[in-house]
Amino acid sequence: MDEKYSGEDLFSKDATFDKCFYLENSSVLKNINELLSFLAGCSADEYQSKIFYKHVDSNKNDFANWIRHVFALDELASRIQQIKDPALMLSEINKYSEECKKKREETFRIYADITNNLKREISDRSDFSEQAFDKINKLKQRMVYDKNQYAIAVETFREKYLELTRAITEHRKEGFDMLIPSLLLRNILPKIDYFQVSQNKDDEDHINILLDQVAQEINYAKSVLPKNLKQEVLEAAGIAAKNDDEIKNR
Repeated sequence: MDEKYSGEDLFSKDATFDKCFYLENSSVLKNINELLSFLAGCSADEYQSKIFYKHVDSNKNDFANWIRHVFALDELASRIQQIKDPALMLSEINKYSEECKKKREETFRIYADITNNLKREISDRSDFSEQAFDKINKLKQRMVYDKNQYAIAVETFREKYLELTRAITEHRKEGFDMLIPSLLLRNILPKIDYFQVSQNKDDEDHINILLDQVAQEINYAKSVLPKNLKQEVLEAAGIAAKNDDEIKNR
């Protein structure tokens, strides 16, 4: 299969030093490809298999958590969350990779079909227009969407997503109402996963708009001063407290 469908875009990206996966035997996994190699070795190496079960049991799945929180591949993490066998986990991750390849291939096939149909339509007409040529050029641009530019865009989206997630968590601890930005952010991750397959410029622009909306909602929520529990109870009871002294006197 062509190299651009090899799955490297998904699994070869290294985590930063502080977010690598440190196995119980002190070995380090930097990316998902290295996790695949580790899982493949578990079937032939009893000691390596024991290391696997140090990280996966009935109460936890460290590999799923790593994939979710470091690489933001929420769908893949959910699919392996309940798997307790290294061979089955290896199989499921490879299955996910193949599905992503097929989605990308199908996207390119659709664009190729549309472009070819337009070309045939133009060749049959003597009065073809600049508008038709413009449509073809735009489709070509999407089909040859620069691989490096695409990879950078996906990486930027995931970093921004994790940054906003951390900001929401921190501000919620400070007492600010983060419900709306949290709900908006929850809908973005599937769109990033889809863009990773579609490589569509319109999808990229839409994700940028959504991320900006979340950031704006966070800033708005921060502009509303948090209330302490005592104030909320008093207001719910119809007692308007102007300051702490008045609250104490009541």
